[in-house]
Amino acid sequence: MNGGSAPARYGSFSLGALRLALPMTALREVLPLGPLAALPCQVPGLLGGIDLRGRTVPVMDLRGMLGQAVTPSPQGACVVVMAHDRPCGTRGLLGLLADRVDSVFSARPEAASPMEAGCDTPLIFSHCITADDGQRCSVLQPDVLAALSGAPVVAEAAGPAGTEHGGRPVPTLLLRCDKLLMAIDAVAVQSTLADPQLDTRTALAQGHCRGMAASTLGAVPAVDLLAVVGLAAGAHRQPPQAVVVQLPTGAVALMVDEVMDMIDRPPGAMVPLPALALPAPSLFHGVMQAPDSLPGTPVMLLSIDALRAHDELLRIAAAGRPPAPPAAASPTGATGRQGDGPADEHAASAASGPLTAADARGRMLVTFVLGAETATPLDQVREILCYTPDLARFAGIGPMLGVTLHRGRAIPVMCLSRLTGGPPPEVTPAASVLVVEVAGAPVGFAVPALAAIERARWEPGKPRRSMVLVGDGETERMLPLIDLQQMAQALKSA
Repeated sequence: MNGGSAPARYGSFSLGALRLALPMTALREVLPLGPLAALPCQVPGLLGGIDLRGRTVPVMDLRGMLGQAVTPSPQGACVVVMAHDRPCGTRGLLGLLADRVDSVFSARPEAASPMEAGCDTPLIFSHCITADDGQRCSVLQPDVLAALSGAPVVAEAAGPAGTEHGGRPVPTLLLRCDKLLMAIDAVAVQSTLADPQLDTRTALAQGHCRGMAASTLGAVPAVDLLAVVGLAAGAHRQPPQAVVVQLPTGAVALMVDEVMDMIDRPPGAMVPLPALALPAPSLFHGVMQAPDSLPGTPVMLLSIDALRAHDELLRIAAAGRPPAPPAAASPTGATGRQGDGPADEHAASAASGPLTAADARGRMLVTFVLGAETATPLDQVREILCYTPDLARFAGIGPMLGVTLHRGRAIPVMCLSRLTGGPPPEVTPAASVLVVEVAGAPVGFAVPALAAIERARWEPGKPRRSMVLVGDGETERMLPLIDLQQMAQALKSA
């Protein structure tokens, strides 16, 4: 092989013990595994057909096709839609069952380990290659796989005709936001949501965020894409569909009015967009002509790299991440890593002296790991944020760790462990920041890990100062009780 060959890009996915990959030129999109229509044909491994914007795409379980043992699909299973060339010159689509999508990676041809068939039957994969995570993947041959599967053929919808500069077309998802057409590289989309059901009770439901949407990745924050790019003209919209993308801090659902179709974007079809044309021009690669079905309509191509670096989206994605085990949900609706505000009948107020267990009787408590398990009243905690390493850090060994920005407010983050005589918390997915307010100003306290949300109990004869009884039976325990509001008040007064 030529040592100067350009690297090729692949999308990898897993199915049972199989670690597979497709060339990005053949990978069209990833769909959640939804209802499958029965198809009247006898093909080993054919599960049925999935609806793809009005077209029924056959879905194969490669294990059944290869005579391997088939196990039930796990929660979050998906369908990888693959395009393949047909002998008649057209292109078809075939869905491949996947337990999960793993990664997109690049590799040079010389790094491949070619494979050849040991008999006259062609192999459905051409070579093995190492992904970025060190796992070896078998790279599928779309045309051979489609021919050997024997599955029915559904034609790929035609996109803009032709290619430029000898390159390959790029799979692109066409979106409509109000009257504006946008597009995004299909490989960046984890799944599409036809009718996302939003939970608007979360504290995240403000600004561009409309609430939490159910998806194959779990509940993810849903944002109005038109508002994110600054073109919503001030209207508080709640579009009916969404595409889910993965950001460095978590997943978000970009809400749109319609997921229209998959098109092939010819290389060179995009032209630069003047900066003065948009409020946020950096979020777009440029503009291109729409397919023939939408003559004369320009399509604005989103930059997935810019979206993945967008400060507000990163904060929303981080705040919407699920709680780290063993954090438990409060019966009143508060959740581990994303606070919904007060969850008890007691109003939060600054304490004039140390909190006692008598004060906490019957109240909901947040318990967390701080050397040993410790508790604080939930109604003092206005919000629970992820503790991330990207806050503005201050030098020194004092309790102040730095400042983080959250929904337009600067929050000083104090190390609760240092304040109580211990070491600072490690930056792990379990670490959290408990935010309290004093005189309308937020103060954050970083803790190594949340434990649970429980109701306080009390029994006569127990110590009544700075300790609280929680749990019942075998789970009963006496915990230190920390008054975060009183501590925040003292810090502000110092």
